Amino acid sequence: MKKFIMLLLMVVSTSISAESITLQKLVTCGDFNGSTEFLKSKYGEVPIWKGKTSMDTEVIFYLNPQTTSWTLIETNGNLACSIAVGETVEALNKIKHTLTFE
Repeated sequence: MKKFIMLLLMVVSTSISAESITLQKLVTCGDFNGSTEFLKSKYGEVPIWKGKTSMDTEVIFYLNPQTTSWTLIETNGNLACSIAVGETVEALNKIKHTLTFE
């Protein structure tokens, strides 16, 4: 299994009130397949949600339902960058429609 060995400087935009600011943060990146296997074997996290971005990448939310640890990655299919991690989750809204996943 490949370890995460690359650091990527990523620019993240956020809104505060009506003003925008640009933040920079270091993120850890690695091979997509190796990263997915690492999250499953080390943390028991599996992908439960993904969304396509306007930059033609995907954001995937990985979760361990027993421990509630989670990881949010952004990927182009080859490279995966961990953009956030955490230890608790909270549902904000109930989804009224059933979602189907491939």
